[in-house]
Amino acid sequence: MNHLAHIYLSGNDEGLIIGNYIADYIRGNKFNQFPEAIQKGVQLHRAIDTYTDNHPVVRKTTKLVMPVLGKFSGVAADIYFDYFLANRWNNFHADKLENFAKNTYSTINNNWNHIPEKGRRFYGYMVTNDLLVNYRKKDTLRMVFNGIDSKTKFESNLPEAVNQLNLFHHEIEQHFEEFFSDLIDFVNSKK
Repeated sequence: MNHLAHIYLSGNDEGLIIGNYIADYIRGNKFNQFPEAIQKGVQLHRAIDTYTDNHPVVRKTTKLVMPVLGKFSGVAADIYFDYFLANRWNNFHADKLENFAKNTYSTINNNWNHIPEKGRRFYGYMVTNDLLVNYRKKDTLRMVFNGIDSKTKFESNLPEAVNQLNLFHHEIEQHFEEFFSDLIDFVNSKK
């Protein structure tokens, strides 16, 4: 899962939100320096990633796009699922996505002292492009995939990821619907 799903799955717990946000910017057990609530968020983020990567429905998605996207199929699946979450937001959350995003940006900003440098840089990009809201647009997905591609050392074919989404839209949408309720149950069992 990508940023929107990780933050959504944190509920209203500020520590979980911050930990879930910064987890990709922290290696190993270096998160032990943070307050316990943020440590739990990092651990939750990692548990979500492991669960997602090993879920048979997610593997169906990665298998669909593997011929074109290769080892970046998992990255694409994470972003595809944020796309579907953003487009089905009202099925999962009572508040508007725009309000949720605004509150999230504010929460991150209010916890700036806990945000690693890479997370601070990404925050600027996220807010400038209102990613949490705009994940529902394929143009935003293109921008995100192109951005990741520009930072990879290997050929990723990620600029083709939106074309793959278009090609397999119906199947990937079904995969999201099957998987996301399982993920919610998994996260609830971890809290």
